[in-house]
Amino acid sequence: RIRNAEYLKFYERNGIALIYCQVRGSLIQHIPIFKTLINFIYTLNKIQQNRYYDVIHVHFASFISCSLAFASRKLAKAEICSFWGSDLLRHRKWHTRLIMPFLDKCSAITLETQLMHDLLIARTKPNYENKIRKITFGIEGFEHIDYIIDHEDRNVSRQRLGIPLDKIVISIGYNGNPNHQHIRVLEQLKQLDDILLSRIFIILQMTYGNIDPEYHSEVKRKAENMSCQFKIFSDYMSNTDIARLRCATDIFVHAQTTDSFSSSFQEYIYASAIVLNAKWIKYKELESVGIKYIEYNS
Repeated sequence: RIRNAEYLKFYERNGIALIYCQVRGSLIQHIPIFKTLINFIYTLNKIQQNRYYDVIHVHFASFISCSLAFASRKLAKAEICSFWGSDLLRHRKWHTRLIMPFLDKCSAITLETQLMHDLLIARTKPNYENKIRKITFGIEGFEHIDYIIDHEDRNVSRQRLGIPLDKIVISIGYNGNPNHQHIRVLEQLKQLDDILLSRIFIILQMTYGNIDPEYHSEVKRKAENMSCQFKIFSDYMSNTDIARLRCATDIFVHAQTTDSFSSSFQEYIYASAIVLNAKWIKYKELESVGIKYIEYNS
């Protein structure tokens, strides 16, 4: 459920109705198979209470979302599917094929990178080429970074986030998902000389991303065993504080297993951080316009 008050007010002001895809307070929610089925039927019923839509637009192409859209296709003049990244890059071919009935009905399929385009065509049908549109998501964070750069000294940003002024600040990842490989990065940093480590301050932003409490605790234990200071951001961060973090960071380490075109990655570059990017992740769109980052193998 959406808890961000700013977003809820925006939806209310603009007449946007929210449909929550879960039956609340039901014992069935504790039985996985029945939970999925009941939530699907509940959500489909909510969607079909409105007998007409101009467009049904699926953001993040999960099997459930695409199935709901396919079942409601006769209520809409057009269907659109927007892949975000992991819904294609972290799913196998069979998952993409399962959602093809919906993709067949779509008048447009959007994605962000040439890599995603090539992968989707390889897994589906060449004639999808006619409906694929390569469109990047807008990044609101750039405006907030501009504001911080123009109105706030870097040391002030660090003070407001509780970050020391005299340390080299290294940010690892940008959410709490294990795919960011926080532990492996910490293990590599631990091999540095103690004198160098004493000059480092590590930031772990784990404010969202399907955070597993056990994984969060393990990351914290690893950080505590290092001879340098660190801070874990676990609570919700405002757009302003996220911009402060981007501007306060000296080095950003990106070790995610896959990525399409992360806005957080781009924000760190925009804020002039030194970016260390895993060699298995390619950003041809950035390279083609001369934007540089440092690659590492493992």
